[in-house]
Amino acid sequence: MNSFWGNLYDRHKDRRYAAIFLAAFLGFFGLAIPGVMLYLQAHAFTPSLVDVLPGMGALVIALAGLFWRITRRARAHRNPSGYSPLSRDEWRKARSKLLKEQKVKKS
Repeated sequence: MNSFWGNLYDRHKDRRYAAIFLAAFLGFFGLAIPGVMLYLQAHAFTPSLVDVLPGMGALVIALAGLFWRITRRARAHRNPSGYSPLSRDEWRKARSKLLKEQKVKKS
């Protein structure tokens, strides 16, 4: 049996926007819940804003961590040259070729 959360994520993961979608989804509910609490407080509901602050702080920290992770992953996958990195053998051959060319120029 498929879960609601599994299906929610599966629809968006192939587009590589799953992290952004889930961050926006959590951010919406993270802002909606305190908003409802503030609305109820304004209309003589007993919980105060101080009761909501720890949850809001945890949500902000979680979203900041998610944003940090997305940013670091994007930077790690960036390859401006468009070429794949060289293997050790290719590095060794290129270095020896450059050293040979420098020796020929000096003589």
